[in-house]
Parts: sequence; C-alpha cells; structure tokens
Amino acid sequence: MRRDNIFFKCKGPYSKTHICPKKELHILTVINRYDVEILDEGDAAVDVTMNTDQVELSLNVFLGIDTPTTTKLMGVFGNVGAVVMIDSGATHNFVSPRVVEAKKLQLATDMRFQVLLGTGVTVEALGVCRGITFSLQDNFFQSDFVSLELGNVDVVLGCSGCAVWESV
Repeated sequence: MRRDNIFFKCKGPYSKTHICPKKELHILTVINRYDVEILDEGDAAVDVTMNTDQVELSLNVFLGIDTPTTTKLMGVFGNVGAVVMIDSGATHNFVSPRVVEAKKLQLATDMRFQVLLGTGVTVEALGVCRGITFSLQDNFFQSDFVSLELGNVDVVLGCSGCAVWESV
C-alpha cells in the first residue's frame, strides 16, 4: 500500500507527517494463560465461555480449627505422618508443601490456579500432585491433591475427595 501512497491503517494518503484521523488502541491482555483481546467498536465480538471450577477452602480449615463440619485425625503419606482434616466445605483435596517435600511427591506446576480462602482472599496454588496413596486408620486410599500452604494442618480432604476416594 505504501507504494500506492496509501496508509495501511486508515487508507488515507501517505505522507511523512500523516496523522491517522481514526486513532485506535489495541490491547491484548493475558489472564491465567488465556488471551483476551479488547476489540474495536467495529470488530465482531466472539463469545468464548470457559468451564472453570471455583476452588475453595474454608477459613476454619485454613486456621486448623475444628468445627462441626470438620474432623481431624492422623494419617500417613508414605512414611510421613500428617495431620489430616476432613472438611465437607472444601471443594478439593489439599496438601501442604511440607508433605510434598518430605515425601518427594511429583508436583505438576503446569496446572496452577487460584484458591478462594474463607477469608475472601485468593491465593495461587503451587501445583497438583496426582494419584497420591495415603492411609487413614489402617485404610489405604488414592487421590489427587492441590499443594497449598495450609497453616495448622498438613492435609485437607474435601468433599470431592470423599466422593472419589478409591480403596487401594
């Protein structure tokens, strides 16, 4: 287009001092590894809906406080003893980084996401440990765990864990 003395953006006549009459601002934003483009008024919008689960952990569990909806007991992850809290209000299973390091668990960091705490604060999980075998009161189970600093407990078994525990 330059050889035809026409500007590419506005199709106006080319000159060194040319100022486009229609100024545009193009923004590309990256949120949680997904590109979101801000479109111009004339551009057609594309509606992309993503199915994302909200991951939540109650304040009482985060602080390690017993409530009527929680139960604390001792569990074993490999040869590592751990304080386990069963919480019907937690959406997922969580494990502290201390247990991940002590047992040398494989931590998949490619799937990092936000966890909403009971305080209303959102924190980033460190990753996911898949297929972890553990025992509670001489019963063995296997489940996936989200690694997150938990405060006064080592492991939280949420309601998703209650539904999908597999005896080993």
